[in-house]
Amino acid sequence: MMQQPSLPADWTYSTYCKRYLDDKLYIPTEYRDEGYKTFGAQDYDKGLLNYPNCKGLKGKEFQHSYRETEIYNRTKEREFELITPHDLHATFKDILYHQYETSFSNYTYRNFLPDSRGSSLLRDFEKGVPRNCKILPISSQYCICQFKKVIVVNSTLEEQLGNFVMDRITEILKTNNVTEQCEPEVLKKVKALLSYDMPHDQLGVSAIYDITFETSPSGAVFQILIRSANGSLELAGSSFTRLNEYGSHGACMSKDTLKPLCYCKKKIIHSK
Repeated sequence: MMQQPSLPADWTYSTYCKRYLDDKLYIPTEYRDEGYKTFGAQDYDKGLLNYPNCKGLKGKEFQHSYRETEIYNRTKEREFELITPHDLHATFKDILYHQYETSFSNYTYRNFLPDSRGSSLLRDFEKGVPRNCKILPISSQYCICQFKKVIVVNSTLEEQLGNFVMDRITEILKTNNVTEQCEPEVLKKVKALLSYDMPHDQLGVSAIYDITFETSPSGAVFQILIRSANGSLELAGSSFTRLNEYGSHGACMSKDTLKPLCYCKKKIIHSK
């Protein structure tokens, strides 16, 4: 592009792949040869010294290597599993408080509740439990899984879930100390209520609802998921999705996350 001749590579394929590289400068082996204890934690399959069908080093690269352990093999098995931040948290808890007791050789499933909602990557996952958005603590807006939903026709349930989500919005505003700036809102109507098609063994015990509702007096329309388990309700989404335009309704809020939720009192908007 710059009308310059191509620069040949310093190392050709035959230079770095078809011969051992022990005579080349390599910082980890320099430290190793000076008496330091070295550890390699590389988890990528293809590197300069371990590329497929290449010779690499004739001698041992590190005294200790992550690749040569059962932990590496087990975490490698998780490569195509659905993993959440909760699983990473549980893994760190496992490393700090449990695995050292058995020299990192305990692979039996462990429930980390209530400290963590995840599963350790160093252990077996819970047997018979599918790892998908229905089961794992993943907010709906971050999950690309598609599940069958059915329309729910139950006015009593609509009212119960509608009041539940209104209480949660009120809690959010109270937690942020902005209730004095926002008009009190009530449930106007539930516009749609859907239920996820749950596995047969969970019917009657747990359910996930997708609710779309309108509030008054603002006319705001929101959507969020609700999880029902053993008679108790909790939000299954991390935030309420505002489905209609709110314009300047939330202009009195400094936090962007609160603007869709707050219907600012008119005198406050005018004072702004």
